[in-house]
Amino acid sequence: MIVGGFDKVYEIGRVFRNEGIDQDHNPEFSLLESYEAYADYTQVMEMVENLFSYVALEVQGTTEIRYGDQVIDFKPPWPRLSLSEELYRSSGIDIDELHDEESLIKKVASMGLDVAERESPGRLIDKLVSTFVEPKLIQPTFLLDYPEEMSPLAKPSRADLVM
Repeated sequence: MIVGGFDKVYEIGRVFRNEGIDQDHNPEFSLLESYEAYADYTQVMEMVENLFSYVALEVQGTTEIRYGDQVIDFKPPWPRLSLSEELYRSSGIDIDELHDEESLIKKVASMGLDVAERESPGRLIDKLVSTFVEPKLIQPTFLLDYPEEMSPLAKPSRADLVM
């Protein structure tokens, strides 16, 4: 559709991916997928903020939603945090200093996390982020500057080609 001249397109649909299932991952889910010609990730973040705050206002009459004993506020702008800085702040791990796979494996194992045979560097970093960063993120937040190993299909950062 983008090639056909539409600047913005979206699709809402059911998706099934032939992958495993666990407490964090369901292979069948509903998906909202959108594309916008010439938009960069900052514009996508603004679109996501606006979409969620609009839906919250329409459904709840407010951008604040109670979930358990937490109040989650979808009002933009949301924090934009560096993944490596948040990992360092929450665990003391500086992934910028872990230049090779062996040092990364040793660090993950030293933190008490399981390391499977032939686990990719991206998956190891994801374990660290899932263990130390994600549990502390209550409010809607964008984690930025993922290492290339975690997002091989993403456009590289203009500022740092390993991000």
